Amino acid sequence: MSEPNEQNNLSEATQATSDQPRAPKKNLKFSYTEPVVGIVLAIVATVIFLGFPQIIAVFYIGGQVIPTFYTEVIRSLWIPIIIWALLRVGVETAYIIEHRYTKRLARNSVIGNVLAAICTFIIFISPRIVNADYIDWVHSYFANVSVWFGNILARPNLIILVIIMIVLILESVNVVRKGNIAEKKKDEEDEFEASQSEPEDEFEGKRFSLFEPVKGIIFAVVVTVIFLAFPQIIAFVFVNRLIPTFDAVVVQSLWIPIILWGLFRIGIEVGYFIERNYTKRLALITIIGNVLATICGFIIFISPRIVNGEYIDFIHTYFEDMAAWFSVPLTRVLDRPNLIILVVMIVVFIVESVNMVRRSRNIKEKEDIEGYQSTEVESDTLSSVTENISADVAEVKTDAEEV
Repeated sequence: MSEPNEQNNLSEATQATSDQPRAPKKNLKFSYTEPVVGIVLAIVATVIFLGFPQIIAVFYIGGQVIPTFYTEVIRSLWIPIIIWALLRVGVETAYIIEHRYTKRLARNSVIGNVLAAICTFIIFISPRIVNADYIDWVHSYFANVSVWFGNILARPNLIILVIIMIVLILESVNVVRKGNIAEKKKDEEDEFEASQSEPEDEFEGKRFSLFEPVKGIIFAVVVTVIFLAFPQIIAFVFVNRLIPTFDAVVVQSLWIPIILWGLFRIGIEVGYFIERNYTKRLALITIIGNVLATICGFIIFISPRIVNGEYIDFIHTYFEDMAAWFSVPLTRVLDRPNLIILVVMIVVFIVESVNMVRRSRNIKEKEDIEGYQSTEVESDTLSSVTENISADVAEVKTDAEEV
């Protein structure tokens, strides 16, 4: 008597399982490595073109170096270069936010790539950026080898322009194609998510606005570019005179810790994108990144050599002539802007780290309480089910004895 019932129950359960919508395929997702590498490459390219365009050069074995581009002309194009970098970082950030190919990602990527292509065209279309010595060297070197090949290499700006355009076009075509595939599967995914959806009260209060990490990435990029390419714009404005606060040569010689500082800060903000919630792992990433960024900041700003001597002389002269009671302490503070920046940076990093640890700890305690309550509910449910099963078994035994 019990075997047919068990078979019927099994067939009903199988039918119910088959009627449920299946989970959508995950082939539309991609690794976070690609957009992170894209962000790093955009920052490195921007720093090279604005800070050290002279390293793009032809190196002779004997030690002679022929720069490919004119440094002054390249740096005069700093506006489209910075806009290009922000657009590329924005596109890669959109990849991190979406974490899968969608129609919205395709739209944002195409718009960003079109604007980046316009900036690339503005930067590299003019032949004035190519060093005349480099052009003469190319023509003389390839005169007896291949004139046609020499004419191509004599236009490195057009080579870079074509390569970037091809990369942007291929990226746009790929994201549009996969975005259309994602749109076709959207109905299937919505049906599956609707069938599997449950109240998400446990995630309430964990998430934060994505505007914060975007703002942090932009700030890190802008600060890195300013210190490497245009440290002279950090200046003391006095009537009709600008006195640079830092020595541009000394600041640019510290390019390694400056770039590392920017990468550590961007890494922390990318961690915010990946986690999307206040977690213990995000707190650990934030603390490690801030410690490393603090070490880099200490290396950059601890030496008084980076402060412009003319700025120090002006501060001492200006406030000593005031002969006020606050002139001496104020002079001692303002003549060390490097230490002011260092202290402010350390305080900000400490506050950020403490806040992250506190929030992640609160979330952990809340999850433990919810897990304990869920365990109690499951235990009560299991006890109720066990009692019902025992009652059914006793009833079946009674029926069997009567038969």
